Amino acid sequence: IVTKTDGEENDGKKYHIGDTITWTIKVTNIYAEEKSVTVTENLKGAELSEYPKTLKPGEEISITATYVVTAADVEAKSIKNTVSVKLGDLEPKGDDTVDTEPVEITIKADDAEKPYDGTALTKDSWKQTAGELVEGHKIDSVKVTGSQTLVGSSENKPSEAKIVDKDGVDVTKGYKITYENGTLTVTDKDIPDNKIVTKTDGEENDGKKYHIGDTITWTIKVKNIYAEEKTVTVTENLKGAKLSDYKKSLKPDEEISITATYVVTAADVEAKSFKNTVTVKLGDLEKKGDDTVDTEPIKIEITADSASKAYDGKALEKPDVTVGGDGFVEGEVTELKATGTITEVGSVTNTITYTEGSAFKADNYTITKDEGTLTIKQNSAEITITAKDATKTYDGTA
Repeated sequence: IVTKTDGEENDGKKYHIGDTITWTIKVTNIYAEEKSVTVTENLKGAELSEYPKTLKPGEEISITATYVVTAADVEAKSIKNTVSVKLGDLEPKGDDTVDTEPVEITIKADDAEKPYDGTALTKDSWKQTAGELVEGHKIDSVKVTGSQTLVGSSENKPSEAKIVDKDGVDVTKGYKITYENGTLTVTDKDIPDNKIVTKTDGEENDGKKYHIGDTITWTIKVKNIYAEEKTVTVTENLKGAKLSDYKKSLKPDEEISITATYVVTAADVEAKSFKNTVTVKLGDLEKKGDDTVDTEPIKIEITADSASKAYDGKALEKPDVTVGGDGFVEGEVTELKATGTITEVGSVTNTITYTEGSAFKADNYTITKDEGTLTIKQNSAEITITAKDATKTYDGTA
């Protein structure tokens, strides 16, 4: 009795703060006489359209219910609309659960640069660089913190944004805010590249999530900004990272590229991310660059087959399984199979099992099992049983 008017093709849509959802409640009088009808729902703030209070026999009406998604709905991640229809002595209920998600916007703190003068460089300003606010909403305030006095760079960090509606009500919980740091730079002279750490797989792969065993390669670019030859040293914080060879001294304006490779560990997956911080010392200037990499478990999909047959006194088994997704790391899992077995008439699950090796760690994987069903059916042979006829003269006994 509850359907969304945007159609079944949009089932699974996630709604944002400010979106209007419309449901249709259909009611038919199944009685042979006129009956009164009432409709109620649980959503505070929902509006029901006008509808007849009585229905003639066989009469059908459609009532619309509209609702505007709130910040609280976004925080709860879903909305459940339960509609009760009372028609005569009948009181059927219907419900529809709608998923919600925040509106995504990006706020970036502004960059600033100046030659060294011994005073702190600050920049208390920001811009919305991505996403759109709901009509009538505005960013009321953003906290920006950052300060740089010595030669080098540091982050200008935005945080604690407050978004309000046209009435000044705080609706920040209806948004997912991504904060991008600006850069505060104090220079000896012009520095051509503030970002001295970049991933060689390119900016188009930013946001990629890495798995255990993946190799990540970074390129560290260093340029001598001094007029005389300077010694350069490069270090990083990742235990196990390998730096390629690089020159120990650079001529004026000379630029070199150094590669650093790293293999993702189980600890990195468990932590969900890790940060590679590279420190470059060039003369008296010490500069840092970093890159945060997100990690996730390897996704595994294991499928066991289903099978059926007529009863023949022999066991039915289907041990082969199919492994989809990225697959297990070599050597971590053995004896992967389906162990279901059945001999008598009935059904059992074709259970998936495997043996974990010594290096196996469950947190490194997201494992989905699709276990089949094994079924023994009754033998289909048919028999006929016929009762005999009998006749006698009535004598008062059966």
